[in-house]
Amino acid sequence: MIPSNWGQFLGACLLLTAAIGCGDDAADSDLLGNGSECSDDTECASSLCERSECATPCSDEDECPGSLACSRTHRASGTYCLPLCLKDEPEESSNVAFACIEGTYVDCDDAEEGTHCEACGCDQGRYCTEDNECVPVSGEGDACTHNETCETNNCSAPRFDTSVAPRDPVGECVEGPNTICSDDSECLCIPLGDQMVCATYCEDDEECDDDESCLGDLEMHIGYCHKDCSDGQDCPSGQTCREYDDPSDSRRFAACHP
Repeated sequence: MIPSNWGQFLGACLLLTAAIGCGDDAADSDLLGNGSECSDDTECASSLCERSECATPCSDEDECPGSLACSRTHRASGTYCLPLCLKDEPEESSNVAFACIEGTYVDCDDAEEGTHCEACGCDQGRYCTEDNECVPVSGEGDACTHNETCETNNCSAPRFDTSVAPRDPVGECVEGPNTICSDDSECLCIPLGDQMVCATYCEDDEECDDDESCLGDLEMHIGYCHKDCSDGQDCPSGQTCREYDDPSDSRRFAACHP
């Protein structure tokens, strides 16, 4: 049986619902409109707070004021009226790589092939130059400045810091790391087990494996990768574990040395 006062109760509920809003519609009405002042993406109906203003979605340049461009962003899907970009957006900084072309972020697939490689990378057999363009790697025996410029991924010393002043390449592409070698080889030939192999030239630890350190005259960019034996790891046959001082953080570590 329906209570006699059910109609009054239902009417009161409807009035209360109208007063406080209903579900998602109520939540949407609290979101800020395009151009409103904001401090977080979640405050905006467009889901993007850029430079303290809720960004305006767009599909064409004509929809944006002259100082803004219809551009992609890694912080939201779609395109928005955004300030002009000044440089490419590498993947490691945002998990999505974009090329900055005429002030607008675009997908790497839409950029001219072989350009904007600092963000978009290069195809196999090519490397990224300081001019942000992909060029073919050099063959064995050719001049080089860094390992990545060689087909063998091994550029011999001596090398100089090309960021300080423009210099001609002074290294030479030699046999690849761990390639079996002899006294006639151009690479630095070191013992590994019962064989002699080419060492990996390096300028810093990033060019070495996780269990290796780059040792040598690193100020002159002359070094090669040594296996770490600080925690008692065994060295390859023909190499011994030696202790070194690291001037960068005043610690001692050990590495395998021929």
